[in-house]
Amino acid sequence: MLKKKRGKEGNAAKYTTRNQALVRLQLKLADFRRLCILKGIHPREPKKKTKGAHKTYYHVKDINFLAHEPLLELQRELRAQRKKIRKAKGRLETEKVERLERSLPRVSLDHLVKERYPSFIDALRDLDDALTMLHLFATLPADATFRIPAKRVNNARRLSLEWQAYVTRTHALRKVFISVKGIYYQAEVVGQQVTWLVPHQLMQVMPTDVDFRVMLTFLEFYEEDEKEEAGEEGEGGESEEEEAEDEEGAEGEEEKQGAVQAAAGADGEDGGKAMARMLMSRKRRGLYDAMQMGRAKKAAGVALLHERRLKAAAAAGGAKGDAAGGGAAGSGAGKKGGQQAKKGKQEKKSWR
Repeated sequence: MLKKKRGKEGNAAKYTTRNQALVRLQLKLADFRRLCILKGIHPREPKKKTKGAHKTYYHVKDINFLAHEPLLELQRELRAQRKKIRKAKGRLETEKVERLERSLPRVSLDHLVKERYPSFIDALRDLDDALTMLHLFATLPADATFRIPAKRVNNARRLSLEWQAYVTRTHALRKVFISVKGIYYQAEVVGQQVTWLVPHQLMQVMPTDVDFRVMLTFLEFYEEDEKEEAGEEGEGGESEEEEAEDEEGAEGEEEKQGAVQAAAGADGEDGGKAMARMLMSRKRRGLYDAMQMGRAKKAAGVALLHERRLKAAAAAGGAKGDAAGGGAAGSGAGKKGGQQAKKGKQEKKSWR
């Protein structure tokens, strides 16, 4: 009877540790977590942990599934492009920075939404967590310490208001319950019960033990999910002229009205695409504003450093002048004292 090779059967062959998965996929931990959240892959608990009880395990089939994900290569390209942008900013090559930012590859999660939710009913069944997360971020303050940008908060607030407008217009609300956590709402959409939680309108205390980067990754996928559902729920589609206006970059009130139409009354895929284009244009403007703010801060820092150097040089010159003046005064006093001593000797001789 042949002896079985170790690691070829059982839990050792079915499960792999997180470190082994990182080595195989050639990813950093943050990128791996983001990819797992977007793909809906979660850790597993094998009956027998062959590599140790303190390690995190994933199914080998899930890791093989991740290895063929197109978003994997796109993340590598984004990381390389951002590295070039950081170097160009350090060298103050503004034109190169603008060119690199314009050529950043666009990240689209449409294929992930269609993969996880093949039908509209499947998306509705998983809408509870998405709506709860959107309403939570709509009440959170934008905070640089926790890396919560104001743009994401405003987008979550807009999507939550659009959902509330849809529920109000269709008279889909069925139940409301007030608790300590917040207000629970339940609506009926296409025969499916959708329940979500809205926090109370109070000052939110930001906990320090919560990783908001993970929550922002969930929010990113839910924003994409909301765009897909807005496209499928609508009845009247936008015309080709309106889509062309969105591509040319309509701003201000026209852009806001187009976003509401795409969410509440757009037809299928056209509404989702229009909203995606508008979100992308806002993202580009936000990146440009951030770059302009960075330039202004850097120029102010350079001016302040130059002013400090001038003050230091002036102070050093004044100290040298004082030292030279003191030396001259000392030599003058020495000469005067010598003359007085000589005069005293002459008077003494004449007295004798």
